[in-house]
Amino acid sequence: MSGEATTASLHPDGDKGGGEGEGDRRINEETSAQTQEHRNGENIQGLNTTPHEEESGGFTIHVFIPYWLCCCLAVLPILIGVFIVLLAMIVRVPQADVEGWMHEVEERVGQPGIDVFQSYDLNRDGYMSIYEFEPLIPHLKNLSILLDQMMPMETFLDYSPKEGEEVLVLHADFTPLQLDTMTNKDIAKMDFGAFMAKFLRLYLRFVKYTLMPIVTGKNTLFGLRNWTEANRKHEVFGASEFLSLLPDDLESLQVGETYSILEVDEPGLFGTQVHSSSRYLPPKPKGKEQVLYRLLGMMHPHPFVQMRFPPRGTIACVQALSDRYVHIVFRMHAEFQLNNPPVRPFWFTPAQFLGDLVMSRDGSHVHYFHMRVPSERRLNVDMEWIMEGGEGGMEVDIGYMPQMEWMMDAESHLPLPEEEDQSLKPDFPSPQTPAEMQWSSEAPRLECLRMIEKAFYPFKQVTYHNLTEAFKLSKKEDKPMHAVFLWGALDDQSC
Repeated sequence: MSGEATTASLHPDGDKGGGEGEGDRRINEETSAQTQEHRNGENIQGLNTTPHEEESGGFTIHVFIPYWLCCCLAVLPILIGVFIVLLAMIVRVPQADVEGWMHEVEERVGQPGIDVFQSYDLNRDGYMSIYEFEPLIPHLKNLSILLDQMMPMETFLDYSPKEGEEVLVLHADFTPLQLDTMTNKDIAKMDFGAFMAKFLRLYLRFVKYTLMPIVTGKNTLFGLRNWTEANRKHEVFGASEFLSLLPDDLESLQVGETYSILEVDEPGLFGTQVHSSSRYLPPKPKGKEQVLYRLLGMMHPHPFVQMRFPPRGTIACVQALSDRYVHIVFRMHAEFQLNNPPVRPFWFTPAQFLGDLVMSRDGSHVHYFHMRVPSERRLNVDMEWIMEGGEGGMEVDIGYMPQMEWMMDAESHLPLPEEEDQSLKPDFPSPQTPAEMQWSSEAPRLECLRMIEKAFYPFKQVTYHNLTEAFKLSKKEDKPMHAVFLWGALDDQSC
């Protein structure tokens, strides 16, 4: 009885009979739990695991985590950190090299240009915001005129004759530059492969200066290589346009007299003698520039009547006179810019443009006109183009162009009415050359050309002789001979 009482005291919620039933149930539950634990152990047996024990209500629970998962969880934060650092390095915006920009621009425009910019760049960040630009607006009184002058259009090459005005048709003949005459043969043969080699050597510079030209199929020589014919092979001119080439005072003409057709443009930016090479389009022609602009525009759509370097301008000399006609010979220094953005500018500067004009004194009739780039010398074109370093890194070469010529088939005449049958067009007489005409007074042609040269080049005031003539003259006059040997020519613009 005492044993039964003891058992009952351990289970106060049940009676004696109930205590025995409860004890049997506990034994059965423990047996079931052990059996289930044994089965779970069999399921994970053989794995390389790290046990973690947790006790709950007197039972032991084992949680096993695979070793490879632990390693991955440990390495993953490191990989994420490395990825974030690399991503930040890739997308990082480079700091603006304001000092480098200022130094590069200063070489082109001088310190005065930098001072002007910095006086409006209030925060000194190298950029001009709209708020910093606003104070400049009152100073740009002629802004619309300035923009108009810097945006020439193809319409500047067109002309509508006045009523009753005679017209003439000029023909342009052009033979492209011979690339094999360029002194830098590697540059002349530069192609996609050469640019790819440059890509391997200087990747950063390639991306900045060469990638875009390659993507578009264009490099710096694109304009030169694709300039294979005249821009306008035929063009109608009004006779009165050529009156601009004659001197203002026609009554007091003197044979052998030289005069300037164009007033030389003002000195370059901030008083320098050189105009910028970082340009694509010429300014709008004005005054006497218009007829010269139209003549040059027959060859290429981007003519610069006022070239970048001195001596610039157009100078003429009166070679012959008669009662009705005047014959002038003129020389023009001009150039072409051959490329369009994004390709960097390429400057094509012929040695000179030499022309003859025979015109009536009243300016109503053009009897003869002819202009050409002389091709007697082995080299007659200077070429310059901007490389990576801006205008301070200009590449220069020289070559030979066989032909650039303007000529007329007939004298100027009144235009035919539009309704008239063009098949019945009369045969207009071919113009006589100046040598075939009768003149009351005339100057030797070589003397006229020499006078023009002296007007362009002060050093031509001294008489120069070729080596053979100089040797004979030195011996005859018993004077020492000073010899100068040149690779190019000093008395034209191709050197």
